[in-house]
Amino acid sequence: MYTKTIILCINILIFSAVSSICQQIPDVFNNNDYAVQNLQYSKEMGHEKNKISRNKLTPLRIAPLLMQNILHTTINCSLDINLKNLASNCWLEREKILVEMVRGEKEWANKFEDSHGVDLSGTLLGRKGSFGEYDQCKSISANVSFNGVNEKWNGFYSLLSFEGLRPDTLKFDSLTIGFCLAPKCRKFVENTPNFTISDKSCTNIGNGRFILEETLTPLKDDKSSIGGIIFFSIFGLFLIIATILDNYLDFYRKKNEKWTKGILLRIILPFSLNRNVKELLKDSPATDSLKVIHGLRAITVTWMVLLHTYVLYLPIGTDIASFFKMMKTFTFQSIINGQIGVDTFFVLSGFLTVRSFLKNMKKTNNHLPVKKMINHFVHRIWRILPLYAAVLCFYASFYKRIRLGPLNSVVNDIELCKRYWWRNILFISNLFPITETVSHFHI
Repeated sequence: MYTKTIILCINILIFSAVSSICQQIPDVFNNNDYAVQNLQYSKEMGHEKNKISRNKLTPLRIAPLLMQNILHTTINCSLDINLKNLASNCWLEREKILVEMVRGEKEWANKFEDSHGVDLSGTLLGRKGSFGEYDQCKSISANVSFNGVNEKWNGFYSLLSFEGLRPDTLKFDSLTIGFCLAPKCRKFVENTPNFTISDKSCTNIGNGRFILEETLTPLKDDKSSIGGIIFFSIFGLFLIIATILDNYLDFYRKKNEKWTKGILLRIILPFSLNRNVKELLKDSPATDSLKVIHGLRAITVTWMVLLHTYVLYLPIGTDIASFFKMMKTFTFQSIINGQIGVDTFFVLSGFLTVRSFLKNMKKTNNHLPVKKMINHFVHRIWRILPLYAAVLCFYASFYKRIRLGPLNSVVNDIELCKRYWWRNILFISNLFPITETVSHFHI
């Protein structure tokens, strides 16, 4: 008897403690309860409880909860009537997806919900984002009956970047979550680049912004992409012709030893793949080369690759706190200071340039070879500029058509490349503000 009474008291205490804890959860998380909504929708559609238990619902994710809070805030707190209507349409669209997901008959509904970013566990370790399933979201295409109208629904990928929810625990309080949008929600996001997260009284508890992936212009209407494709197609055809011609001439020269090349062949043959591959793969250095220079270059390149392996993937890491601890170790200093490796190439270039000039001065009785200096710089520009211009052309024309991924919309400097390409061609881009500079094209 006493045992049962004690057990009952313990259960009551546990229930009270759990209830008290739940009341402390921020309103953004309990404002739109997933399970309650699913039950409500299933009852409205005439489903029984045992039908719900058989459904394979996707795990609880923070992205839908945030989206519902954003829509709730817009509908109840915004003064913009048009924005309210867009938010209401998006809300109804979200309800439709959840209802179809509960029914378990529409695969596209499960794909929408399964493509969102998962919960942000590990934020105290420095985790900054959860990007969801990009490819699955982009693959969604379904004919949906919505409010008595048949519509075509495609999946559109976006990112929710927000801050302010956990200022007590996050030192760098900015998190990013992937979200898969249906058409009406996409229209809402297009008109709401910045959003607020609020409680029931419309008190702001967080801010953020949507990062929506750009919809590509149809290829037939994209002049820059067409121009880039034509340019590189001609260049590729040129390589093929030069390679075939080079093979033919090698065979012809064996029969005619007195054969000499004309001007046209001197222009075409340098594009031959045979010649360039042999030149790249040869292992015999020049007679007057400094072999130690090649070793320094190899070490420096490895150094830079190792540094960038850590730095470039840091924003998407899941345990950044451990990385910052590792940075303080003695052995890691050789990696984190790899940025100095760039200076190594400057030193090597200056050393080799001065060495070349001194050798030429020795041949001209210590007179400064002005003509050779000019030829040297012209030769350097001729070596760098064509390939550099080709890479710029590729980046500005159709690179955006082959670059896919959840962070595709984050690096958005392609338009800068189209606008300021001439600065890079003239090697003066570093004289302008960094906001007008194309990333990784600086000299």
